[in-house]
Amino acid sequence: MGQVAGCSSVELDCRSSQVRQGETSLGNLFADAVKMVHHTDVVLLNTGCMRGGVVFPAGSLRRRDVFAWNPFRSTIVKIYASGREIQDYIEQELECYQHVCGNFPAIAGLNYSFDPSASPGHRLKGLLHPDGAPVSDTHNFTVALTDYQLATSRLKHNALYNMVTLNDAVPLVEVVLISAGCAAVPFAIWVHGNLSQLKLVSRSPSRFKSRNPPFPMQGCHHGALRGLIFPARLSF
Repeated sequence: MGQVAGCSSVELDCRSSQVRQGETSLGNLFADAVKMVHHTDVVLLNTGCMRGGVVFPAGSLRRRDVFAWNPFRSTIVKIYASGREIQDYIEQELECYQHVCGNFPAIAGLNYSFDPSASPGHRLKGLLHPDGAPVSDTHNFTVALTDYQLATSRLKHNALYNMVTLNDAVPLVEVVLISAGCAAVPFAIWVHGNLSQLKLVSRSPSRFKSRNPPFPMQGCHHGALRGLIFPARLSF
């Protein structure tokens, strides 16, 4: 567990006070890892599954660090969902901004903005494709989320995508570790860029700007992990 699993050129904020109320580097890391491995259109993760309680400084990250981020062994499932269903889901979970809980959503594949001062049911102010086009109610997406989210939300009856049963769910920690080892490149290669265009949680509905720094392309490197961690056991 003390082995180096990778590295980050920016700090990773794992404090519950941050991940449960807005966009963070850790939330982006998890969401982008799931999207990279599972190839879904959208990723929605409940930030309550992300723990650690501290800010990890830039530099080497050990396997025990990654496992500490998700001690529950959450698993990832994949479903089909319409634009309207995704909007309704995000709107429901934004209740966690006012009454802090673990369902505040980290997202990949779409942008959203919300007004925390609005009344419940009216906080979500924008849900957009990465190119800025509004999401249609009838547009169908493939969505990755945790097994907990599926079991406790109105999405629990949605059809599975690229899965036979829920027994095909993949542990979230394995997703992060395997993603890190895919190409012997920095974490930055798949979580860098314009977060304001990739994942947006704006406190002001008119200000489309991330509150967190993007992951730069340059940074420390890490070796491939696929042969070391869970060898030849997972397929996607």
